Amino acid sequence: MRHASSQVSAAEAALAYAKQQLKKTVIRAPIDGKVIKLSITEGEYILATSNVATIYGTDEVEVRLPLNDQQIEILGLNHKGYLGKTSKPIASLNSYQNPTKQWQGLIDRIEGERDRNQLLYVIAQVSSNNASNKSSKSLLPGSFVEARIEGQVINNLKLIPRSAEPANNTVWTIDNDMRLHRKNIELVYRGKELSFVKAGLNANERIVTGSFHLMAEGMKVEPYLANDLALIEHPVASTIQ
Repeated sequence: MRHASSQVSAAEAALAYAKQQLKKTVIRAPIDGKVIKLSITEGEYILATSNVATIYGTDEVEVRLPLNDQQIEILGLNHKGYLGKTSKPIASLNSYQNPTKQWQGLIDRIEGERDRNQLLYVIAQVSSNNASNKSSKSLLPGSFVEARIEGQVINNLKLIPRSAEPANNTVWTIDNDMRLHRKNIELVYRGKELSFVKAGLNANERIVTGSFHLMAEGMKVEPYLANDLALIEHPVASTIQ
């Protein structure tokens, strides 16, 4: 009887050991995510240092956004790497394939080196826990997106067409006597269609657009107004597209 009892105890111990060893054959990811690449096959012997799979997390993704120095300056960012918790600009990301899909993220840091085009990359973190992202499908790695980053607010900017700025931060204006004057301006940012002027122009001042050859200071002209090009003066948020 004692011999049989000892055999049962030994068998139970062996079973417990086998179950413990079996648990070690199950590989669990340290994060919630999706597998994008398997590096092993069924029945293969592996070591503790073997590369098993490549996964990415679904709780949070990071998006690299290239910016030039002017864009970084107007956004009020610095070049110190990680940003403080209270100074992270909001980034709105739209799917390039489907503009109706949008995700909200925060600019977390700036990378420490430039690419071959002398651009710096800022990193936007998009969390699935964000309330505005829960109604959207997950942002998948490799997706092409367009980003809009909220920056600091600059008041009393004046907007002029890009075609009104010939070169060297200057514009041609027309006075009440229909004479030309060249004025220096201080630009904050050049957009795709508009330039944002901080100083050098007055509200409702008339400016010249189009061709600038054969112009001279004090020349009398007869302007043709295809549309209203009067300056608009109002607070403008420094948003980069």
